[in-house]
Amino acid sequence: MCRFNLILIGDEIAKELLEHDGYYRMYDNLNGYMAYQKGYCNCGSFVGSMIEKKGMDYHDVIELRKAEKLDELFKIQNLMNQSNYKALKEEYLQKQAELSNEMNVFYNAINDFEIQQAKYLQQNYNGEDLNHEMDNLNKEVSKMLTSLDSNPAYKVKNDAYITFLEKNHIMHLSTIYYLSKEEEGNTIKNTIPISDILDIKTENILTEYITEENIIEIEEESRVIGEVINRTVNDDTNIKNLDEYKDFYEIFCKLLEIVPTIKFTTIWSEPHELNDVKTVSISKLKIDDFAFLDFDEMICITK
Repeated sequence: MCRFNLILIGDEIAKELLEHDGYYRMYDNLNGYMAYQKGYCNCGSFVGSMIEKKGMDYHDVIELRKAEKLDELFKIQNLMNQSNYKALKEEYLQKQAELSNEMNVFYNAINDFEIQQAKYLQQNYNGEDLNHEMDNLNKEVSKMLTSLDSNPAYKVKNDAYITFLEKNHIMHLSTIYYLSKEEEGNTIKNTIPISDILDIKTENILTEYITEENIIEIEEESRVIGEVINRTVNDDTNIKNLDEYKDFYEIFCKLLEIVPTIKFTTIWSEPHELNDVKTVSISKLKIDDFAFLDFDEMICITK
């Protein structure tokens, strides 16, 4: 599931401009509008990213978040610099695995049931009958997973796991970092099959198409704690946000040259009931209007 930022238009004349700018129509009729979106999804967007701080000034939130992140990172660094850190980390990981395994007993039982039932259905049904029975199985498994929350035995294990993670929050975070380049390793490159990125099952791709050309090399950012702290100090999130805001502002200005109003909303996966929360002229549109926009909220932008 993903975030999608949608520009809503009611005039056919505006669609050519959007499509020329790389937008495509995601919905033909969303609250009476044509809804356009750009890119695969907008999960990296700053739109709605500050909703939990609604009521604050955008720039204050940027500074607060940086301060909070640095405080957390310095705590992690101090913990990792302790002489007994390795022993404490090993003890933590062992206990975490123990608690996780106790929870997995419940999930494994459901997983075993699903596998056994699927095999039975595949041996005894076919065609549409098989599809129907598999749909029923999926619904049953979904109910079993949901019902875990009301299982007293599971709740005891789940509560214990959550309490353990909360108590050891800084230790938990520290496990993804390193103290030195030597510890991290000389190479921080990974190769990712294009099939994984596109969420395609490898077995469905002809072998001859899996070549060096569709293997993507990505270079990960260093997870040496000192370097992470330096990156956070020099964080350019605000610049990236401003660039995205400017892109929106420019396309809105172009649209408002040919239509009187447009609407903008952000949704999670699928739209629910959309609510108008603000009408603002393009000259008074601020970056705050995007950063504090919640899912399924709309702003109306006028000339």
